[in-house]
Amino acid sequence: MAGIKSAFKKTPKKVSGDSSKRKKLSVQNSEDDDDFATPPPNKKIKEEISQYVPSKSTMTETINDNEDGTRTESSHQPTSHAPSSKSTLKYCPSIGSKRKAPTPATTKSKSQSKITYDADDLQQPKTGKELNTKPGSKSGYYQLLHRAPPSALGSRPKPIGKEGCLANMTFVLSGEFDTITKDDIKDIIKTYGGRVTTAVSGKTTYLLRGRDAGQSKLDKANSLKTKILDEDGFYDIVEKSAGEKERGSTPVESTKASTTKSSASKSSSKLSKPKPSTSKATAGDSTPSNDILWTEKYKPKTSADIIGNKSIIGKLSSWLGDWQANRQKNFPEGEGSQGFRAALLSGPPGIGKTTAAQLLAKEHGYTAMELNASDTRNKKILGELVQETTFNRSMTEFFSADSTGSSVKVNKLKSADGKLVLIMDEVDGMSSGDRGGSAELARLIRSTNIPIICICNDIRSDKVKPLLKVCFEAKFTRTPARTIRPKLMKIAQSENLTIEPNAIDELVAATGNDIRQVINILSTYRLCSNDMKFGDAKSIGSQNQKYSQISLFEIPVQLLGNSRWQHPNMNQLADIYFHDYTLSHLIIYENYTKSSPAKAYQWNQSANLKEIDCLEMELFADAANAIADGDLVDSRIGKYQEYSLMPVHSIFSCVRPAYYVQGNLGGNRMGFPQWLGQNSKTLKNMRLLADIQNKLRSKATVDLSEVRYHYVPALTCNLFTDIANGDYEKAMDTMDYYYLDRENLETLSDIALSEKPAMNTLSAGAKRNFNKAYKGRVHPILFQLDDTSPLKSKIKAPKEDLEGVIFDVEPEAAVGSDDEGE
Repeated sequence: MAGIKSAFKKTPKKVSGDSSKRKKLSVQNSEDDDDFATPPPNKKIKEEISQYVPSKSTMTETINDNEDGTRTESSHQPTSHAPSSKSTLKYCPSIGSKRKAPTPATTKSKSQSKITYDADDLQQPKTGKELNTKPGSKSGYYQLLHRAPPSALGSRPKPIGKEGCLANMTFVLSGEFDTITKDDIKDIIKTYGGRVTTAVSGKTTYLLRGRDAGQSKLDKANSLKTKILDEDGFYDIVEKSAGEKERGSTPVESTKASTTKSSASKSSSKLSKPKPSTSKATAGDSTPSNDILWTEKYKPKTSADIIGNKSIIGKLSSWLGDWQANRQKNFPEGEGSQGFRAALLSGPPGIGKTTAAQLLAKEHGYTAMELNASDTRNKKILGELVQETTFNRSMTEFFSADSTGSSVKVNKLKSADGKLVLIMDEVDGMSSGDRGGSAELARLIRSTNIPIICICNDIRSDKVKPLLKVCFEAKFTRTPARTIRPKLMKIAQSENLTIEPNAIDELVAATGNDIRQVINILSTYRLCSNDMKFGDAKSIGSQNQKYSQISLFEIPVQLLGNSRWQHPNMNQLADIYFHDYTLSHLIIYENYTKSSPAKAYQWNQSANLKEIDCLEMELFADAANAIADGDLVDSRIGKYQEYSLMPVHSIFSCVRPAYYVQGNLGGNRMGFPQWLGQNSKTLKNMRLLADIQNKLRSKATVDLSEVRYHYVPALTCNLFTDIANGDYEKAMDTMDYYYLDRENLETLSDIALSEKPAMNTLSAGAKRNFNKAYKGRVHPILFQLDDTSPLKSKIKAPKEDLEGVIFDVEPEAAVGSDDEGE
């Protein structure tokens, strides 16, 4: 691994006076504070910056003191100096990210540097149509595509505040920040009890404004009088809460000690005076209810208790309820589910598919018979077992439970039709031992006399395709976190587990909305603690994340985007390659030039746009060299079957190129590797060219390169010129001399280097007359013995080494033959 890490180029570090200080948004500095003052730029750079940054004469900013103690900043721009839409046609992310305060201006002290944008006083510099890159384009969308990453990421520690300091607050983020990422800000907000939404509404408390913020969100915040904060204002809100203490509060340790004492006294009182069994069970009790898994303990009792997918459960209930009536009508064809004998439930795991099937069967009076992946479900087993159950009644129909709970035999069947439902779970998980199971199940569904419910996770699986035409599709979707949260909070409360709502949302997101997995995580966590914070949920969720196969087109997005490189992990980045190790390096090679490298802006020491372009070209060249190194490793893997080099290939062909060019993809669509098509075309042309070479060997001894460079252009020119001029006999004489047939003429037209195929230059009449003349003449055929043996016989087995082998000789037979000869 040390050798692999040495292959990465060291990132040049920016030299600055104080990296921990953040750049202000055009705030006046005080004369006694030089931390935020910048050296005056040279003349050339100043001229370039003046194209994008308004001058002091066209833009002034004031800071006002509000009654609530906050400071607001408002910018006023005279209409007489407003830039026109034609004068500002270019946008540079680097300049926007590195813009500092004007040098003549001075800022106030650090204690007065907090800025809170208030909707009443805030007036933005003119944007929109005036800052369009092209007439009629959307500048906001253009800025989003070319938004630079944080310029000083990690130069400032994350804020630490008081627990719950952001409770009952709703935040909306817009733009990019200088020293922290948007994901880190979201984690901080959720850690301290706040909420993060995507759109500004009347319930929004603050709009966090970064660089290149969206104008629509700013306008909406102004109309709703929502307070606007910058990065400094957000830090101040969190950090100031750390110093605030409630009056009469006690230290955390003492409160914990008091709670433990009180809980101990309560437990002793409970032991002295036992209560009825209706009391809630605690974590340390040994009651039978604690031995039950939470997933079974809080399992839905009716279909109405299932969380989410209410509409599809209702359709499934109607299908099962009308199944017997539709059977009497021979399942008439029509819209909806009335013409299907079976249903196919599909969706991610843990969202209630099997539970819904079992509860619906119970509610409609059916007895469920379930077969899952642990059962053998091949063609023979299904033919013997399932076919019998589709024409027979269940044994449970002959028994019923009395009031005491014991089973007693009844004289009459519960249902005259034998109400049995077959649940085939995990039909997409049929292994090689279940060969023919899907096709046999589809055949049985066409003639079944009982309803069959099939359940799968991946409806696109090849094993599910036979069932799509004979089953009613019921697609279950992931239940949103806001719908799962109340149920999980109720479960946690009944188990004496204190959990934050943001913690539940984090667990739901980490597990892919798998309700069953979240309940199992909570039950395991309750064994060691009775309080879960957002940070605990984030760490536990990262350890229990589900492995999900990402698509081929998602691989370049994961590697070339900014999200994976904010906190890079070599192992996680290398694992992306193995989602499709046959095509990952090819799709990176196809799309790496579509990225806008973030390092070009980070390494730029000036505001010169040409320097950024040069840095981008240098980064693309480094990525191309890395891809070339990966191709050398790939050749070793393919030629010598050295599959142990695949981790090295993942680093050289995917991770290392992405290290250089990672940045903003700008909404570019990821393309499929064109190398595959070009390579297939090249191999086809090589086969066609080899066929022509075999025909020419009777007249000339040449290799493929000579045929390609000399014979193909000469033959193409002469043959098609003669055909175009109507001299068909001359053209056929040339073809017969070299034993070329009609297909070889098409090959010459295809592989010739011309603007369009030579065959397309001929008129329809010329083609028709030549074909008629060619068919009316006998042509010589070059004798060639075709190998018609099967392909398997061509593969010769290794010959046995006959050295040291003793051959049996029959001397009597040899002597007898000699005597007869004499």
